[in-house]
Amino acid sequence: MSKRSYLDLSEIDLPNVPTEVMILVNSVNSLMRQLEGVLNTQNRFIADAAHQLRTPLAGAQAQLELALSETNPEQHQQLLGSVNESLERLSHTISQLLSLARNQREAVQHVTLTPVDLIELAQDVTTNMVPAAIKKRIDLGFESTTDHAMVIGDARRLKEMIYNLIDTALLYTPAKGKVTVSVKRETGEIVLSVEDNGPGIPKDEKEKVFERFHRVMGTGTDGSGLGLAIVKEIAQLHQAVVEIVDEPKQKGLNIQVS
Repeated sequence: MSKRSYLDLSEIDLPNVPTEVMILVNSVNSLMRQLEGVLNTQNRFIADAAHQLRTPLAGAQAQLELALSETNPEQHQQLLGSVNESLERLSHTISQLLSLARNQREAVQHVTLTPVDLIELAQDVTTNMVPAAIKKRIDLGFESTTDHAMVIGDARRLKEMIYNLIDTALLYTPAKGKVTVSVKRETGEIVLSVEDNGPGIPKDEKEKVFERFHRVMGTGTDGSGLGLAIVKEIAQLHQAVVEIVDEPKQKGLNIQVS
């Protein structure tokens, strides 16, 4: 053991270990497995983050260089507008990466859960996102079948979850579309729903959309592929279930957290 590298997290293999010591060896091996899982997750996240940030940074830099060499005032202004859009997307991606890192189960050591009103949280987030909806000419609304919906949770993280659900819906819903946030009680459960009348998701994509950096092809949008991954992580921290509900007679997407 004294010659083992600090990078070697493989289990301890000691032959003929006395029974009295076996409990300790098994505990150390269990700790090694957990630590290896955390480090692997961290390394994978760092590699993914570097890949996600490199492309928009390079694009913004190239656009800025073109703007600096442009003498036509109209073209100069147009290029600066493109730089601003690239930086907004980059800022959004960084914010989501930080949110994902903060809410990974492997990284969360302790979550303080207290009684919170899910209706109040959902109303606050929906109201704050109305300007973004107006900018995209989308009708964003909130409805509830009850006055209060108390759950045990972390208010800040639940707000992040609701924000990412609405943000994803606004991203994929076309102009003049509709996004509805609702909270209701169903068979003893409190259900948060974000429904839109956008293009929806193909059947073979429905499980993949909760994976990190997965983007639905053919939508023409510039999402980071992190929004629903964050939703899943936060839902799991609260022992909640997140799913896509099929509504055959309606187009669009309905994501529910129970």
